[in-house]
Amino acid sequence: MPASSTYSDVSTADSIEPSIPAPSSSPPPSSSLINKSGGDLSAVDLICADMDGTLLSPDHNIPDITFNRINKADNNGCPVVPATGRSRASAVQCFARGGIDLYSRPGIYLNGAITYDHTGAVVAEKIHSYTDIVEAVRVVEGVDDVVVLLYNGDRVLAPYSSGRIEEIYGSLHTPCPEDCGSYEKMLSKIHDEAIPINLIHFMSLEGRLQEDMLRKIRTFSESSGCTAAQSLWRSCDVVPAGVNKGLGVKVLKENQGYKRVACIGDALNDLEMLQEADVPVAMGNALPEIKKIASLEVNPNSNSELPGVADLVDRILSS
Repeated sequence: MPASSTYSDVSTADSIEPSIPAPSSSPPPSSSLINKSGGDLSAVDLICADMDGTLLSPDHNIPDITFNRINKADNNGCPVVPATGRSRASAVQCFARGGIDLYSRPGIYLNGAITYDHTGAVVAEKIHSYTDIVEAVRVVEGVDDVVVLLYNGDRVLAPYSSGRIEEIYGSLHTPCPEDCGSYEKMLSKIHDEAIPINLIHFMSLEGRLQEDMLRKIRTFSESSGCTAAQSLWRSCDVVPAGVNKGLGVKVLKENQGYKRVACIGDALNDLEMLQEADVPVAMGNALPEIKKIASLEVNPNSNSELPGVADLVDRILSS
């Protein structure tokens, strides 16, 4: 594993991201400046963008116009980088269609549990204790319709394989997990091979993750000192204590030398990232809590003519 720094432990509240909205048949609202001090957009030298609900349209794809604007931003010295709950391997699938190589681009992944620099090297990460992982598996004992998957950077481990798991991961344009054979074998593999786990992923195989299971996950998370974040309606992620996207933003500024960072998102797991940003930006489809702390609001991700991230790039390059 490449040498990396370790995040400091700070507390953070659980966050829940809503399901991705369906496209609206009515004309999308135009973007608008909020009457707050957004500062000088012309000085922005990095854009950290959430993916689901932000970079991605409601069909989980990056629109062509957004790829166009990402390339323009790159050419003007203001790269757009992912700040997402997804792994880098998952994000790569989404960016590949636009010819963008995420292995040579900085990025914040797994809700801030791991951050990479422009060479693809890990510059900061946080991992779960083995006890955390064992306790997570106990949460789903006797439950057949929820599976625990474990993320080690770009790698995902599963206790078993199934057509349903493959179908769900395929719909999200995400590589399928490695089949370990059983929960017991998965735990043994992690222990014996000392595999560091950055994120614990609870996923429902049959519809929405039910509230009783969410309560169990949050109870486990709180008792372990970890943080739970629901990024999609069928799943819930648990990251190590103190992890959030804002820590990744701080690392990129300190490690890579970025001076003025714009962060754009739509949901509560983007909250700390926007709080850390020099220019906090809310999508038009963002939750009220996100819009409240933003200095700028842009179009929603359902706007096919100029989705939010493309809208933001236009504003920065024209300032």
